[in-house]
Amino acid sequence: MRKSYWSLAITCCIAISANITFAEGALSTNNITKNQTAMVDLGKHSITKLQTEGPVNITLSDSKRSNIILRGSPQSLASLSEQITNNSFAIKNPTDKPINLSLGGKALTTLNATESTVHSNRITITHPLNITANGDARINLTGMIDVNSINAADDANITLSWVNSPNLTIDAAGRSHLQLSGHVQTSNIHLADYAALEARSLTTVNNKTKTEDHALANIKVMNTLRAFASNDSGIYYTAKPAHLTRSSLDQANILELK
Repeated sequence: MRKSYWSLAITCCIAISANITFAEGALSTNNITKNQTAMVDLGKHSITKLQTEGPVNITLSDSKRSNIILRGSPQSLASLSEQITNNSFAIKNPTDKPINLSLGGKALTTLNATESTVHSNRITITHPLNITANGDARINLTGMIDVNSINAADDANITLSWVNSPNLTIDAAGRSHLQLSGHVQTSNIHLADYAALEARSLTTVNNKTKTEDHALANIKVMNTLRAFASNDSGIYYTAKPAHLTRSSLDQANILELK
């Protein structure tokens, strides 16, 4: 990942790889105030893979190709590392000052967020999307989304509404928290540590769920449920499935919620 040229552009008023403007004041660094905001326009792109690290607040629009816009203090923007290669966009903010990023999310197939925030108002993604969240990442997507896989760790928090997928795989650990609603044909869930899944509003036809080490799953399965819980973990299901296989060990619970 290369270091951007934004610091040079801000100082010399020359944008090498982006168009940079200020919300107020002059471009000279001598006139920059602590409340001043700069904007970087990286041009139009259709991004399929997004990887972000650090305090970056991301807004996804319901478009395949749009301008990538960054906003923040000139100092924060100058510290960023970024790379756009073959429809992949990677960005890292090493400072403790958050920056704002907006781009089209409709073409995304991979979303990888570490210590960042991602949200959408309404977005439609009809191809499989793979989501990874680490650290204190926050992901909140609404719309109609074909989610293929979710990997969560640490203190990550993921809220998705509405999921519409033929297959969904979930692997969560740490103290991550997932809240899902929608419809899935087949799902495979593994929760460890203190991970928690709230999916009573996610209707699943066929499901396999495994929990361990204090993890907790609230699920809704209509046809076939295979549930395996161990080490003080719990699986709680609604809408009693037609076919049920369950195994619990070491003070774990597998119970129907009435």
